[in-house]
Amino acid sequence: MSEWVIAILDNYRQMVGRSAVRQPIAAAFVARLRDGGTPLAMVLTVEHGTGSYAVAGFAAGAFGLAAALSRPVHGWLLDRLGQRVLLLTAGVLIERTGTSGTFLFTAGVALAGAVVLWARPAPPGS
Repeated sequence: MSEWVIAILDNYRQMVGRSAVRQPIAAAFVARLRDGGTPLAMVLTVEHGTGSYAVAGFAAGAFGLAAALSRPVHGWLLDRLGQRVLLLTAGVLIERTGTSGTFLFTAGVALAGAVVLWARPAPPGS
């Protein structure tokens, strides 16, 4: 390995070695585990229910697109309202509906996107 790569890795090792940094990094890692697991679980579940990998792939793609579109709004809400308000709201939604607020929010963005796509007029000459 080149010396500059070793120097960069050494800087990261020193940073992660600090106790004040380890806990937020570990929490962020655990919090983002669902980002990789949700699409796989969705593909397996939808394929099992429908028997079609095409439908399962479409569902996972739609979920990924909706998640990508909703993340800036989620970040904006976190900045404006704070983590405590959003966690309390998600807790109430989970308790009342049996599903997570993130799922409901993402599903709402996906539904809004679908409505926009289906509601637009056909191109001229089609």
